[in-house]
Amino acid sequence: MRSSFVLSFAALAFAAVGIVLVSGSVPARQLWATGPVGATTPTPSPTPTGTPTPTPPPGNIQHIVIIVQENRTVDNLLNGMPGADTVSADPVTHALLHPIHMTDPCGISHAHNSFTSEYNNGAMDGFPASTCSVSTPPPSAPAFAYVYPTETDHYRYLGTTYAFANHLLQDNSGPSFPAHQYLFRGQAGGIKTTGGIDFSNPWSISENSSVNGNGTSCKASQGTLTKDLDLRSAYPGNSSSVIPPCIHTNNVIDELIQHGGLSWVYYSDKKTGLWSGPMAEPDLIQYADTDGGTNIINCSPQAMIDMLALQGHGIHALPSLTYIMPDGQWSDHPGDPDTNTDGEDWVANLVNAIGTSSYWSSTVIIVTWDDWGGWYDHYAPGQGSNGGDPTNAIITCSNPLGGYVTPANCGFRVPLIIIGPYVKPGFVVSNPAPVYGALNRFIQRTFGLGEGSMNASDLWTSENFSEAFDFTQAPTPFQTIAPIITPTSRYTNAKCGGGTGGAGVNNDDEDPSHS
Repeated sequence: MRSSFVLSFAALAFAAVGIVLVSGSVPARQLWATGPVGATTPTPSPTPTGTPTPTPPPGNIQHIVIIVQENRTVDNLLNGMPGADTVSADPVTHALLHPIHMTDPCGISHAHNSFTSEYNNGAMDGFPASTCSVSTPPPSAPAFAYVYPTETDHYRYLGTTYAFANHLLQDNSGPSFPAHQYLFRGQAGGIKTTGGIDFSNPWSISENSSVNGNGTSCKASQGTLTKDLDLRSAYPGNSSSVIPPCIHTNNVIDELIQHGGLSWVYYSDKKTGLWSGPMAEPDLIQYADTDGGTNIINCSPQAMIDMLALQGHGIHALPSLTYIMPDGQWSDHPGDPDTNTDGEDWVANLVNAIGTSSYWSSTVIIVTWDDWGGWYDHYAPGQGSNGGDPTNAIITCSNPLGGYVTPANCGFRVPLIIIGPYVKPGFVVSNPAPVYGALNRFIQRTFGLGEGSMNASDLWTSENFSEAFDFTQAPTPFQTIAPIITPTSRYTNAKCGGGTGGAGVNNDDEDPSHS
């Protein structure tokens, strides 16, 4: 079993910077645009305004880093963690959960129809029918699985040392491509800019798969379409059409740009990948490295290089808002054949790099998982009508959300960990909420953008994680996570888009295993 203990700040900082210097990878990027392409010098964040206590006092939180991993539920990833609401047996079917390794080859479908099957109109009895997409005979009822706790030591350490959110539901009820749209815009299409379903265009992206083309972004080949859900249908939604994988909506990145003086960066694995969310927003393509921009970096290893460079005393600046998507090799994605430690060591190395830098006292790090991955989770979404008026086709996910959502929303639970110097130690956020709705409200509140201003899933909850913080306390000193088995060179020397060969090489082929 691995455990977490404290290493000296100086020793870790020296070792980390040394790895960057000898890795042979491209150098750390120093500048990001805060507005139109060509703006190069990040400006310190303004003081959040117009929101009551416990919003951070001036200067307390100037940076938010969001790390998104892949395809896990609370019952699957953190079963038995103190404070986590988990079970060892399904109270509906009485099936026992069995342990698996993080590298278990079982990959379970998490398409929208898999959600509807497992959910089964609220009966929550469809999990036994889920199967693995592997050739070898899998165990019976493979969805009833949890990862060996010894393979999630770092996640458990972070979740119990800082704060853990117990009842956050995936905003969508399907796989990664639509989930990464909700990450920064609170929807995947079909919602009006003023809020509510757009009945003239009620289509919401629901799947990863491309139809008549290739790719899942505005860079997809001409004629590419992807499956959608009709938001006029009943919960949990029906698929009836296909739309291009390039849609324009309100989004928190645009809000950040329009606010002025706030910098941002989004690291992803590849330009047409399922996890490259902003690449499907036409307003944001201009900020991609593929188009001469400096904000959307289609190279996951570059994130590690840049975070390590934070320790270089002015070599690199941390933006106001940072999104970090993994490469598939260290994503926690089921079925990846790499070592058990790659995913959580990736996260721990990133957290250590930030925590041992001068940015620790002004930064909050959020770690979450994009979708449920088909795994069992006992916490059931609910449903209802919007005031008895069926004509607007909006349902109330009354257990647990209690707010108006669309038929495309209200999926199963995903974990979320909140890390920072003002986080209450061991705190558990218990309020049910859509995970990205709550996360975007936290971003909006911190940077003074106006909570709920996207008029999407940020309107479907009042949760903004404020109860997890105590801004009257002195910043808690960072304690380094260790031992870390996977060295940072594993990540900094990796090829963009997977494999090895150095972070300057791009591989933009769509990888169907990333979902």
